[in-house]
Parts: sequence; C-alpha cells; structure tokens
Amino acid sequence: MVILSACQKESESIFLTEEEQAWLEQHEGKISIGYTTDYPPVEFLIASDYVGISADYFKLLEVKLNTKFEMVEFDQWSDLIEAARLKEVSGITAATKTLERSKFLDFTVPYIMNPNVIITRKNFSEKLTFEKLSNSSMDVLVIEEYSIVEDLEKNHPKLEFRTVANTSDGLRLVAFGEADAFIVEVMSAYAGIEQDKMTNLMVNTEVPYDSNLSIATRNDWPMLSAILNKGLAQITENEKQDILNKWVPIQRKSIVENPYFWIILGTILIGLSIIIITVVVWNRLLKKAVLEKTEELISKNEQLYRTKKQLLEEIEERKKSEACIKFKSQHDELTGLYNRAFYNEQLEHFEKTKKLPFSIILADLNGLKITNDTLGHEMGDRLLIKMAEVLKASCDETDIVARIGGDEFVILMPDRTDQMAQAVCKKIKSACEEAKMDPIKLSVALGHSERVSLDMSLQSVFKKAEDQMYENKMNESESTYRGILESLKAKLKATTEETSE
Repeated sequence: MVILSACQKESESIFLTEEEQAWLEQHEGKISIGYTTDYPPVEFLIASDYVGISADYFKLLEVKLNTKFEMVEFDQWSDLIEAARLKEVSGITAATKTLERSKFLDFTVPYIMNPNVIITRKNFSEKLTFEKLSNSSMDVLVIEEYSIVEDLEKNHPKLEFRTVANTSDGLRLVAFGEADAFIVEVMSAYAGIEQDKMTNLMVNTEVPYDSNLSIATRNDWPMLSAILNKGLAQITENEKQDILNKWVPIQRKSIVENPYFWIILGTILIGLSIIIITVVVWNRLLKKAVLEKTEELISKNEQLYRTKKQLLEEIEERKKSEACIKFKSQHDELTGLYNRAFYNEQLEHFEKTKKLPFSIILADLNGLKITNDTLGHEMGDRLLIKMAEVLKASCDETDIVARIGGDEFVILMPDRTDQMAQAVCKKIKSACEEAKMDPIKLSVALGHSERVSLDMSLQSVFKKAEDQMYENKMNESESTYRGILESLKAKLKATTEETSE
C-alpha cells in the first residue's frame, strides 16, 4: 500500500452542515480510499505516482472539503472490491453501482461517464450483439469483478465468457488471437490500445450497459457518501472539463485545431490544382500521343511479356504469403500446436458430423506459474514447448493437438475409443517421466472421455474430460508440487555452491 500526500487545506468550508463538519473532524486521518494501478485514463501509476481522472478529482475534493484522505494502492480490482466488502478501506475512488455491490457500499452521483464496448480484431467484419455472442462459440472476455459481469449473468445467462485480471490482459489476448472479443469500458480500451500500440484492434460496437463511475463508500458510514456528494457538487464545470481535457485530449480539439484537418485540406487543394493543370497539359499532349502510338504498339508485346512474368511471380509470392498467414492464424506461436481458434472450428465441425467413436483428452501442465515466478518466463516457455513435443509425439497424425490456454492443452481424437484415449494418456505420462528437463520435472494432469452416443454433445464430452483432469490434478497435486519444490531446492543449492566457489 502506498499513502499519497494530501492537498493543501482551504481555510473555509461553507457548504457542509455543522454535523457533517464535526463528522469529518472526528474521522480526520481515518478515511482510506482504495484505488487501482492499471486502469488508465481513470487511474494508474506514472513512476510510482498516482495519476489519472480520479486522482485529480480527489485532489480537488481534499481542497473543497478541507480534509485529507489516505489513498491506498491495490494492484488488482478484485482485491480492492474484497477489501471494501470487509470494510478494510472506507471507500473506492471509482466504481459502477450494481445490486450486488449495493449490499455493502453506498454510491455518490456518477462523475465519470464511461460506456462499455465490444473490442475485436479489425479483420472481424460482422457487427456483434449479445444475442449473436450467446449463439456462437466465440471466446469472450470480461474483467473479473467488473459491473458488466453482473449485467451479463442477469440479462444474458446463455452467453459464455471468461474473466481476465485487467484491461491490458484482455486486449493482448484478443490482439494475439487467443480470444475473439473483449467487453470493456471504452476509456480503458482506447488508453490500452494507444499505450501498447495494438493497431489490429477496433471497437466493434457499443453495448447497452454503461459503467458510469461513482465514488463508493462503506454503507455503515452514510455521512461520508453525503459529504462526498456535496464535495463533487462544488467542482465547477470548468474544473471538470480541465480534468477531462488533460486525460482524454481528443475531446478538446475541434476540427480546425486538428493538424490532420489542414493536411487533408491542403491535399485536396493540391489535388484540384493538379487536375486543372493535367487537363490543360493533356490537351497539348494529345496530338503528340497519337504520333507516338505506333512506337508504343511495337514495344507492347515486350511489355506484355514482362508484365505477365511479373504477375506470375507476384501470384506465387501471394500464395506463399497467404499460406504463411493461414498457418499463423491456426497455430500457437510458442509451441507450434493448433491454437484455440482452430480448435473451436474443428469442434464445431465434428459436432455437426456426429462422428462415432470420438474421444477428447484434456491436459494441464503442472507447475507453470511457480516456474515462471521463480525461474522466469523463459524457463516456463521451455516447459510449454517440451510439453507440446510430448503430446504431439504421443498422438497419431489424425489426432488434433491444440493449446487452448496458458497451460491448457486439448486433443481431439476422431475414430478413437476411450480405451485408446486412456492408452495415449499412459504414453504421455511415461514420456513426461523420461523427459529431460533441468531443473523442473515435466508433469501434467490428464483427463479423457468418449462420446458414446450421437445424443451426447462434444461440450459435455469436453466437460467430463475436464472434470476428470481436475480430479487427477487434485489427486497428484501434493506429490507434483513436492517434486517441483525439491527441484527448485536442488537448483538453489547448486547455484549457492557455484557462488561459494
């Protein structure tokens, strides 16, 4: 937690009642307001300094209310919400009012208007709606504990989605093709796209649920919410506009202030001048062109030959480029296995063809997070690549092996029974035991299931395999993590001995 310095106090307060002033004095130094560090442009950190729209509003509130707040830093929104639920903080700088949150929080009037939008890649041409998302197999993301989650669960129960920790994670997953759509607040989306230069993303459509932001306070302190409402009312329209212009500068530029306006206008004027000059010159050159026509016809055959050869070369290069693009769109960049998008297409295909027998294997790489945290992501990537090699080597050419998550893999096995899938699982386990990985031992949790009748959906087969995989993971978790810890201790001991020498 980081405590920021308060603004200088004003000498007078003319809009609070005596009771409200007395309450503020009684709670001086006890009002803690939580904020998150990765929510631009609303609030974030620059060189460890708390900045953004909410930060500027609270600086003004400290002046208007002649008090100071203890500003408390949280890296994750879910942690901040839980702290507010337990009344470990007095309030939250910026939160959207929902029925669930209203059980333990009071909300001021909204002071930041922030609609939700659906973000997709630019090559996705279809305009999306919640109805279309509900009836598709698209991988949809939302931010954990955000108000849109409650709206979707209440109004669109058929829509399947998964959560991410923050805006940056969601945008990157969509940009890299590991997810299809991201429902997020428009201000955060634009800030994240601009910050990480994700030029392949776009706003597909605006959704009918706003995430307008209020100051949320613990509901057993109703006086605090009333005081903050009065403080917000004292902030002038000019002050509000100055804050908005500072963090969302695009809104303050009129068309004539935009340098691109003058560039476009100048280009149009130059273009018109060129057209006029061209018409005049064209009339003069027309006679000359007729005389030169004969010479042009003579050289035309040579030019056609060269053009045809060039076109054939370009077509060949385009075919190679298209094949490369298709491969990248269907494969995971790190492991070379099929990616989630290709897996979803194949699952939909096999669901329609009703193939029997058909088995699915789910695989979850053990120890990836602790490896990343202790030995770094390079070692974690080595584990993923080795796991992919083991899975590929253990399967037939007709099997489809895909990476569908950070440490999750799936194998689609047409014309394979559950007994065959079980044999493949044993083969994978043996290969993991024999794999040479230093210092971490390769370990995986597996689950398998078969579609035994045409009435069974592949989603239910997937779910059964997933449940078995989690059961396998729980049964082996103690021995798995004991082995990982022993490997880490051995690595640490070897490093210490090398340093001593």
